[in-house]
Amino acid sequence: MTILEPAPVDDLNRALGLVRRISVEPSGRAVLEYEAGRHMCHSGGVVQGGFISGWLDSAMAQAVIALTGSEMAPMSLDLKISFFAPGRDR
Repeated sequence: MTILEPAPVDDLNRALGLVRRISVEPSGRAVLEYEAGRHMCHSGGVVQGGFISGWLDSAMAQAVIALTGSEMAPMSLDLKISFFAPGRDR
């Protein structure tokens, strides 16, 4: 089941640049769309890795909520991300 909806407007989602939830499925899969802004970038228009990590952490939380039916509060104990190429703003 795919759920398409606009992103809720709250301070956290606004700061992270969440545009919309493309899909959130009970199988534990979530696809979210973010837009990088200039305020998220350092030299050369490269998105700071903390924002990208936040995007991934938020998507994982949405997947856990979908999988457990909100029975579990999603929290990250550890998060390892390897960056292979820079993310850039538009």
